[in-house]
Amino acid sequence: MFDFSVLQANADNPTMMSVVYAMLFAFLLSVLVAFTYEKTSRELFVPGNFLQAMILGSMAAATVMLSIGDSLARGLGMIGALAIIHFRTNLRDPRNIIFMFAGLAVGIACGVHAYNTAFMGTVAFCIVAFLLRITPFSNAGHHPINVLRFHLEAEDGIASQKVEQLFKQYCRRTQHWRTDYVTSAEGKVKLEYNYRIVFKEKGGELDFLRALHSLAGVSKIDLSTRSEPEAL
Repeated sequence: MFDFSVLQANADNPTMMSVVYAMLFAFLLSVLVAFTYEKTSRELFVPGNFLQAMILGSMAAATVMLSIGDSLARGLGMIGALAIIHFRTNLRDPRNIIFMFAGLAVGIACGVHAYNTAFMGTVAFCIVAFLLRITPFSNAGHHPINVLRFHLEAEDGIASQKVEQLFKQYCRRTQHWRTDYVTSAEGKVKLEYNYRIVFKEKGGELDFLRALHSLAGVSKIDLSTRSEPEAL
């Protein structure tokens, strides 16, 4: 592969041509990372500002590394200057964090003129991202999350056991996350249970609801579905 080190005079004072190559490579490789994210993401709407952030962040990282060079004093000064800035943007998806870090890594590699590392690292990263998109890892944890609420008489232990049996029969995973005490118009104390559940089979919701509705003592059944993945 072509040795780009001939384009720089020295690390502290790079030539104009070496800076141009560094910024151009950072731009092209970060565009490849952003393209990979857009094609492999499972999000319904991919925000354009996130794609732009990956590209601009890569070029900003390259600029920082070109400015520092091999100077320890510049590095310490840059750390002090950047410490003033507080980034409060939250990335809830760990995959988004990795892609953002990949864009910054590309810029850092180009900024220190490690073009071979930047190119091969970007190509390997994108290939693995596309491979993971078609593997079972891509579907792990993407089962619809169902939120179940129902009322049950506080003293009815038999009905409670039957509900647990239905969970084992129809549900892959269950999580009991809330119980409220409610009083009916007749003065009876009832418990409102809140569960998050994942069904074993697609379309098993109707059979589960019919079976739950047939149990004596169970009332006010409500089931809602969330399509986004959520940890149980």
